Amino acid sequence: MHEERTMTRRSAKVAAAGGAMIALGLLPAPAPVLPTAAARAETGVTATTITIGIQATVTGAAPYPQNAFDIGKDVYWKYIAAKGGIFGRNVQVLVRDDRFDAQTALNVCGDLVDVQKVFILLELGPASPDEITACARYAASKGVPYLSAGANQDGLTGLATYFATSQTYAQQHPAVVSYIKNVLHKTRLAIVVTNTASLNEAQQSITQQAQMGGLNIVRNSRISKIASDSEMQSEANALRISGAEVVYLLTAPVNFTKLATNAQAQAYNPIYMGPGTTSGLNLVAQVGCPAIGAAKFFSPFPQLDVIDNLDPDYKTSYQKYNGAVPPADDVGLAEWGLSKLVGAMLQAAGSNLTRQSFMAALQSGQRFATNVYPVVSYSSTARFGAKSAHLLEADCPNRRFKTIAQFTTGF
Repeated sequence: MHEERTMTRRSAKVAAAGGAMIALGLLPAPAPVLPTAAARAETGVTATTITIGIQATVTGAAPYPQNAFDIGKDVYWKYIAAKGGIFGRNVQVLVRDDRFDAQTALNVCGDLVDVQKVFILLELGPASPDEITACARYAASKGVPYLSAGANQDGLTGLATYFATSQTYAQQHPAVVSYIKNVLHKTRLAIVVTNTASLNEAQQSITQQAQMGGLNIVRNSRISKIASDSEMQSEANALRISGAEVVYLLTAPVNFTKLATNAQAQAYNPIYMGPGTTSGLNLVAQVGCPAIGAAKFFSPFPQLDVIDNLDPDYKTSYQKYNGAVPPADDVGLAEWGLSKLVGAMLQAAGSNLTRQSFMAALQSGQRFATNVYPVVSYSSTARFGAKSAHLLEADCPNRRFKTIAQFTTGF
């Protein structure tokens, strides 16, 4: 631990480079290096504070304002501080932008762990499998708990310190297919997935689920992580020719809005649908409407239209601690829900907080319920512990998304 405490920025970069090779499969996954009890108590925890690091995809994947995550990151923790904090401790949050790039993600996670000395790492924003996998494996090599939105399972299964806070894409696919079949009553399906190895599993899963559900897959394609306008124009044309009634889409929100805009220009308006975490944000509707139509995406958190019934403390706390401008938004709601979930976990870890007690609380099988994010529970081997999700639908006349199903498991 002496070496870890005195690591220079140069050695942190070397460690990040090694992590990049691990993330790309060039090195075997590291065995977790769990610190001693004394060191755990010193890392990110004092008598009065807990420091948490957030790796967020602020730029590159979605049309977020530069300060989108800074505005709401402290609201829940201020709300809890007013109630006495986490056993008398206040939570400090450090946010770093991974820029939708795996190497940058490694760099920022390395800084948060090795330089900032955070207690745990969280992922927030568009669930980017490459970036999640890179940071999760790095965190595991350092014995640091890492929690992300559910995305892929490949590359994450078996990591000692990893936990998914929502359903993975594959876990959402039965509900996606049942909605297409039983609610939309459509049969002609196209599948469009970002062309990255970490999503091979998701493409295979939705293909299998669609076939088992009796859907007719008329196109199954991959697109670039950040696709050009010409690529999206070509893909929109191919989808139109295929006659797909529903387009399953698993890609960055910026790709989604480009594709929908190009499809609309060709007088092609399918129903867009998919799993995910952030394609159902109001920012996407503001940029993509009317081209995205009544697009439907699953989400770990609901939209603003129902949050007062589920958790009336969110909007009032946002206004109290941030003021009325800007008003409470769904990015802040995502942060509130994740913070509330982590807060419950920290409480379960007890007053003598260490990484060991935090991990023990998560692996105990306890159910963590927030009424915002889905209920999750884990064990020593089960790290993908969510069983439900919300379903959101674009309301283009009002340029926003609305909640059409809460904590659903299927249709």
